[in-house]
Amino acid sequence: MFAAQAAQVAEPQLVEPILLAPEHGSLTTGATHPPLGVPQLVWAPVADATRYQVEISTSAGFASTVVNATTYATTFTPDIALADGDYFWRVKAGQRTSWGPYSEVRLFSKTWSAQGTIVPQLLSPLEGSVRTAFAHDDFSWTPVSGAASYLLEVSTDPSFASVVYSATTIKAHHTPTKRLASNLYYWRVTPTDARNNRGQPSQTGSFTFTWNIAPQLLAPEHNIDTPYLPRFSWTAVEAAQTYQLEISTQPDLSAATAYQTANTDFTPTKALSNDQDYYWRVKAIDAVGNSSPWSEIRRFRMRWNFQPQLLTPLNNVINRSHPYFSWTPIPGVERYQVQVDESGSFGRPLMDVEVYNTTTLGIVKIEESTVFIDQDYFWRVRGIDAQKNYTPWSNTHAFRFGFVTSPNQVYPPYYYAPDPENLPVHSDPTVAWPLFIWDTAQEYAPVRNLTPDHYELTVASDPAFTQVNFQIASTKGTAAAPTAANPFINLQDGQLYYWRVRAYRDAQKTQRMGVDEVWVARIDRTTNTLPISPTATLIYPDDAFETVEVPPVLGWLPVEGATLYRVQVSRDAGFTNIVDEAEAQFLNYVPWQNRSEAIPFGTYWWRVRAESAPGVPIGDWSEVRHFNLSVDLVVGNRYDLLPPPFLTPTAPQPSYSTSILSTTPVYDPALTYIASSPNEGLGAYELGALHVMLDRMYSGSLNWVIAFGTTASISDTVRYSVLVDSDHIAGSGAPADLLIPPVQVDSLYLPDYMLRVTLSNGTIGPGGVELYTWTGSNWSPPQTLSSIGGAAWFAPDTNAVQLLVPYTAIGAGVENFSGSLALTVLSTDEAGATALDMIPEQGSPLSNPAFVSDMLLPLYPFDTPLTNPIVYDDLPPMRWRTPYQVSVDGYQVQVARDTKFTDLVETWEISERSTSSFFPFLTSVFHSLNAYEDNESYYWRVRVRHERYTSLATQFDYGPWSPAMRIKLDSR
Repeated sequence: MFAAQAAQVAEPQLVEPILLAPEHGSLTTGATHPPLGVPQLVWAPVADATRYQVEISTSAGFASTVVNATTYATTFTPDIALADGDYFWRVKAGQRTSWGPYSEVRLFSKTWSAQGTIVPQLLSPLEGSVRTAFAHDDFSWTPVSGAASYLLEVSTDPSFASVVYSATTIKAHHTPTKRLASNLYYWRVTPTDARNNRGQPSQTGSFTFTWNIAPQLLAPEHNIDTPYLPRFSWTAVEAAQTYQLEISTQPDLSAATAYQTANTDFTPTKALSNDQDYYWRVKAIDAVGNSSPWSEIRRFRMRWNFQPQLLTPLNNVINRSHPYFSWTPIPGVERYQVQVDESGSFGRPLMDVEVYNTTTLGIVKIEESTVFIDQDYFWRVRGIDAQKNYTPWSNTHAFRFGFVTSPNQVYPPYYYAPDPENLPVHSDPTVAWPLFIWDTAQEYAPVRNLTPDHYELTVASDPAFTQVNFQIASTKGTAAAPTAANPFINLQDGQLYYWRVRAYRDAQKTQRMGVDEVWVARIDRTTNTLPISPTATLIYPDDAFETVEVPPVLGWLPVEGATLYRVQVSRDAGFTNIVDEAEAQFLNYVPWQNRSEAIPFGTYWWRVRAESAPGVPIGDWSEVRHFNLSVDLVVGNRYDLLPPPFLTPTAPQPSYSTSILSTTPVYDPALTYIASSPNEGLGAYELGALHVMLDRMYSGSLNWVIAFGTTASISDTVRYSVLVDSDHIAGSGAPADLLIPPVQVDSLYLPDYMLRVTLSNGTIGPGGVELYTWTGSNWSPPQTLSSIGGAAWFAPDTNAVQLLVPYTAIGAGVENFSGSLALTVLSTDEAGATALDMIPEQGSPLSNPAFVSDMLLPLYPFDTPLTNPIVYDDLPPMRWRTPYQVSVDGYQVQVARDTKFTDLVETWEISERSTSSFFPFLTSVFHSLNAYEDNESYYWRVRVRHERYTSLATQFDYGPWSPAMRIKLDSR
């Protein structure tokens, strides 16, 4: 066997490559070898070679290489950018396992810029340009082939030793992102390749950056007098970030006040002093704090010399109960000063107050101890701005309080034409439809004030009242609105109307009370701001509203297509006993407004339906609401009203032989009369008249005095029940089976208290009256009236039973006291099983109790429950009805942010300093002297402060609070 060995074949010997290009010592540029001046290396092929190794180095000895690559071709172009400079290169050939010798070494010199011919050409800014701000094309240059980016440099010296701004950008354009200070600047651009190798910089350009453009003043004009703080304005300066406004009283603007703003107009929030020369100027400031030159200096003078125009009370009006002050607004005012004095010198004013954000006011503070009746009082108003500058005083007007008073107009407000030129943001007293409200008139008398038999309202389109548009010839109430039966004739939108209210003591209108005060109203239906409703939607008053003596104003939303609104007022919730029905022309109605007799006490239900024509309804009836109407109670005390029996020098101790049904030289029982029962021939069980009052005289404590006439004789024994409902909440109170006698009572008036009275042999013993209190599920154990400090007796002079019930014993002290009591008096058999007679007379179930109250009635602004869309731009005056006979020493008002009055905003009180029984001069108008926040809901309520019951001014009683009335303030 033979072994074969492969003979190893030796590779051929390779020779050194012959270099072809570039030539030794060649200069390569971006022009000869675009784009970066890196050349293509070329050599001749070597026999038997399969590959080549290329080396490029910056040193002839190739200590290090910048390129060391293997290629199978006979050409090679480096794939990296080379920096400018000298480069050595060589090549060797290779086979699979071996390399041949290196070629010769050649040199090429690389310069991208081709000796400065390939560099960026500066375009903008042009050489020697002046800039105040950089334009969109600053800075820009021609692009350079091969450049991956550019370095922009800006320096304050031509050698660029102090570069103040530099940026790298891939585009041939860059706008600096920061401002430069005023100076001479140099700039250049250097291209950069992908390896961050820099080319040759461009030529150096220069420009000057200087901010030498001052703002040009626009307004106010130079050397003008202005009545209010001007709005300063000027032209914009390019690149300004803010402007500095300086205002000074010195021509050189020393001690100037400086203001900063980003806008080209500014109005200082703080007012300037009046009757003073001012100088002003403006400069611009850029983002880095550089300032432009100051503008010119201008001068203006503040001459804030507006005078308020007094509106009400009309000048020299007499027979005022209390004045309602109103005047026109002044531009630039923060508050007004109002002075009232019996002397034209205003040396010791009756009132001197400052009031914010309003042009109406009552006498909210009395500085003097004496108020003079039927004597001139003078009043005036001036404006005050935030710097305590004062306008001139208004003209002085005069008025007189009177013992005989005229009705005080309440709504609509006295009209004045707004001044939109000087007050761009202003209120407008125009109303959207006719509705008229006024306060009471009365004549002072020692025992009982004389009150009007009726009022007459007249509205005309001329001040002489020759063209009457609307009239209510006779009404017992204090408000009226047009109806189809009594329409507002020829209503013209935007027209002025004149209206007055007269009070008469007799039906024949021969005994007039007071004098005319004619108010001006502007009515324009296009100013309505209420939303349109698809069907009748009630606004005010809220359900279960408590009112006293007169019915409330009813209001609802407008309905699309309605030409009238049918209003029904009923004594029952089912509207089977409708007592008033009307076709209202607009969005209000006042029950009983065409009647000269007083509306009876009790509960009234009401609803509204929109109609496109009489009897053609738009949708269904509205929801049903109700209000409770009470008789106003009088209060006995030593200064205002002495109930019988009364103390005299010959009778120093009271004798309980009379009642409040008795007549004395200083007491008229008509003051306390509430209701009566007709004579039905029931003998000893027959009931007569019911009288109720509040009193401090009988025992020194505050008591409800409840008295009723009887026909019982000395020998009779009769039992009576007095049912008392204090909350008027359906289902709240004792049911029939727990009453004595077990009578059926409407759910709304279930008794919360029951007084059980036994009259025997003409006397009521110490235990003859028992008080039952409802606990929610049953009666509490009865208490005798005497055990809680009360009293009872039989008055033979009037055959009356009289009860003194402590004030808080029957509802007045509980949180949910409605403010009124609903009373029913029953005579029963001895066992208390059957009701034989009653006051007031009513059917079964008992549904017409006698409502009595010591509350005040708010008149304006209208209540705005949470669903009510009415808002006010300015805080309106809060006004309430002046009572006729109640003992009044003053009033107290509370304003809060919640219905429980836990978040109080303000408590205000006014009272007389003496003990006069004449009280109408005490204002029934409150307007806060403080500024209230906008976009907020407020609730207000008012109560009477009764005359002191001792010689100490601190010993007096308050009446119950009125219903809480909501006001929604908005911002303009």
